Amino acid sequence: TGLVSSTITVPGNPRIADIDVEIQLNHTRMADIDAHLRSPAGNDNGLFTDIGAAAVGGQAQMNALFDDEAAIPPTFTALNNVVLKPELAYRNAWFDGENGGGTWTLDLYDDTAAEGGTLTGWSIRICEAPPPPTCAAGFGPTTVYTTDFEAGDAGFTSNGTANQWARGLPSAAPITTCNSGTNCFKTNLAGVYSASSNQNLVSPAINLAGLQPPVVVRWAQRYQLESASFDLYSVNAQPVGVPASATRLFQWLDATMTDAPGNPATTINATSGWSQFTGRADALAGQNIELLFNLTSDTSGQFAGAAIDDVSVTACRALSADLSITKTDGVASAVPGTTTTYTIVASNAGPDPVAAATVADTFPAACVSPTWTCVGAGGGTCTANGSGNINQSVNLPAGGSVTFTALCPIASTATGSLANTATVSGGAIADPTPGNNSATDTDTLTPQANLGITKTNGVTQVNAGANTVYTIVA
Repeated sequence: TGLVSSTITVPGNPRIADIDVEIQLNHTRMADIDAHLRSPAGNDNGLFTDIGAAAVGGQAQMNALFDDEAAIPPTFTALNNVVLKPELAYRNAWFDGENGGGTWTLDLYDDTAAEGGTLTGWSIRICEAPPPPTCAAGFGPTTVYTTDFEAGDAGFTSNGTANQWARGLPSAAPITTCNSGTNCFKTNLAGVYSASSNQNLVSPAINLAGLQPPVVVRWAQRYQLESASFDLYSVNAQPVGVPASATRLFQWLDATMTDAPGNPATTINATSGWSQFTGRADALAGQNIELLFNLTSDTSGQFAGAAIDDVSVTACRALSADLSITKTDGVASAVPGTTTTYTIVASNAGPDPVAAATVADTFPAACVSPTWTCVGAGGGTCTANGSGNINQSVNLPAGGSVTFTALCPIASTATGSLANTATVSGGAIADPTPGNNSATDTDTLTPQANLGITKTNGVTQVNAGANTVYTIVA
């Protein structure tokens, strides 16, 4: 009898969305083995207990992958080259949301001394969550509410039957820390939750008026609970005071979180690790909402309960940027056959950045083969130079600008006036003052000619009575 442990170090800091464990070993009495997995944070949860052949001479090989999404638990004694759901008392999902980076430990307990075996290999596979949802074009994320509970209750209140929700530092194992800092909410900071309770932790009102999906609720939680057949725990987002319209963000569905592996048996209090959870409440966009954390218990079997920390709500607001443009060549008139120089300045007074604003200028036909250069200021960026009409995507952060310097050679045959308009637009991003999004420079064309004349007969004197020939050139 005894314990054998092996470790794997996971590099980086992957946030666990799903974790699977694969084990290869041999043992003459497979059902003697109990397996536990410990995360870098010390979260200790079971993988299996006493599965496989119970008699010597049965299948002595295990090559099994334990995956919450597998079809069946280990119902049969055959454990070679199979994918199994953990037994009812265990869930790999209790590691979900944890930081997966660091040293993981596999603990193998052997129930008897008469038989033995060898761990030949094991591995863990961690999948991270997909990227967070993005806002639609013209909208950007905004944090509507956030708290880490360090400075106070942040508007949270609690109520209900045998209510024990309180803010502070938990002091009773297996939950003795907060996710961050030294203050979080827990059902009884100093011990287990009460029997026959129905206790609510309620956020302040969170106003989503004028905001669009995705509405994302984030929170950190750690819990140890009795089977969902007896005790319930859930997290809802709902319109203030309207639970019938709630969106369920989390629901406790698993078995009692305790185990006693080994011989003699050692009680291990399983928990979810301090995990970062995310839920979508898109149906509540535009409403005044609240978050409700509810724990309901029966008359027996009380455990550490639930602890909550680091709560935030984000949604999408319409982006707005006051773009403007100016254009001038500094003169009121121009001469055909010469070149005039335009200075075109596009700027963003905010409040939001525009990563792909469009600056456009279609030069009139009187501008023959125009060329231009561009420089940015205040974080603005643009293509350095070009020729022909301007139709450029530019980056205009709030307070940023770009300046185009355009050379316009004027056709010598041009007459009348030279009118040239430049525009700036932000695409899907709303502009509260669109009137300054275009600028026109108009010059009167004033033809000029440096007339001259010469006259000569090619000589300095002529004889009286003789003819002379003059050459006159205008």
